[in-house]
Amino acid sequence: MPTNMQATVITEKEVFSLENGLTVLLENLPGRKSATAGLYNPVGSRFESEDRMGYSHFVEHMLFKGTERRTYSDISREIDRLGGYMNASTSREITSYYISISSRHLPVALDVLEDIFFHSTFPDKEFEVEKKVILEEIKMGEDSPDDFLFDCFYKDAFGDNPLGRPIAGTLDSIGQSSRNQLLDHYHDFYGSENTVLSIAGFLYETEAQKQNLISQIKKQFENQKSPSKSGFSTLDDSYTVASDKRKYHNKDLEQAHFAYGLPGLPFDLHHEDRAALQVFTHLMGGSMSSRLFRKLREERGLCYSVGTFHTSYALEGIWGVYCGTSPARLEEAVKVMLDEMEKARSGEISDEEIEESKNGIIGIKELQHESSMKRASYNAQSWLYKGQLISLEEELSAIEKVTPEEVKTIASKLWKGHTGTLTYIGSKELGNTFT
Repeated sequence: MPTNMQATVITEKEVFSLENGLTVLLENLPGRKSATAGLYNPVGSRFESEDRMGYSHFVEHMLFKGTERRTYSDISREIDRLGGYMNASTSREITSYYISISSRHLPVALDVLEDIFFHSTFPDKEFEVEKKVILEEIKMGEDSPDDFLFDCFYKDAFGDNPLGRPIAGTLDSIGQSSRNQLLDHYHDFYGSENTVLSIAGFLYETEAQKQNLISQIKKQFENQKSPSKSGFSTLDDSYTVASDKRKYHNKDLEQAHFAYGLPGLPFDLHHEDRAALQVFTHLMGGSMSSRLFRKLREERGLCYSVGTFHTSYALEGIWGVYCGTSPARLEEAVKVMLDEMEKARSGEISDEEIEESKNGIIGIKELQHESSMKRASYNAQSWLYKGQLISLEEELSAIEKVTPEEVKTIASKLWKGHTGTLTYIGSKELGNTFT
């Protein structure tokens, strides 16, 4: 691991594959004190059959509950005692396990990651306890306006299919699950094949140290199992965001919340419209000076929170607006939002807005990439989706090259004739009055 004894500094990205199919990505960032190592597995709720809803997320929890060598308390203590940070997340298409730690303790992080990913035992007692935890997590999500809204929104937008179902599953699907069923899911989708080990941070100073790290990785990971059903090449069906759809969901709340969705772009860092859509998204709702924030909050006082989002998946994407407002002003808030969207479709965007948005999003990305965790995740996603690494400089250059004309026409180009999906939640009275 890095020391202060050598003067030579190597800044680079390295990609290599082990014999068992595991892809390893290294990004050396000299001048740092820390590093992040993560295992990124292309599996999530999209890969689940209806009778396995929520299993990918449940497996993620269970990988922290004990291995052949460690109890659940050993796993957390091993990292905590070194001041590191360990976590995991499950999305619709990727499950990730990552540890950020001082660079000198990177070997410990790699050992723990390898252990939990390949050698978890799913102890009977821990399975029953964790099932209760996840059932409480689902209930908590149902009590959270944001979580409840977006679970409803995805189902309204994509339909009753794997992409439209909740990541955590349902009370029924998790309540009826068994340890053996969960183990089957784990054995089906967890292996070295198609998985990425991504490490970013201060990794080495010399070529010798680099080779030592590579040797350590090979020794630690090369003998692990290779078969896996994960991977985006197994996906057959793509899903389209519904058009001209408005759906109300009853929830006893003080506020009304809505999400408006349109088709987005699939994950492709080289897509011809990606950079322009990034600028447009930031311009419409990515900051306190964005158009929707100014129009809905600053000028009319319609809401406290409003913003835009764009989420890309392997075969499709979704673009949208979120807002929380009072029930009495919901109709006005939706109308103002749709009016601003219509202006954007017709190209009513100033060059000044576009230039400010470009500068803003470039600055945000530069700040984000100061984090080794962000770099490791960024590299892993680039590789999993497209089998390539894209530098931050390449992405920023693409944004800088976006022309005003591209931003002014992106909405009409992507959404001509598409009126989107509008999902809103609130009290029963709201459903009776706003249709």
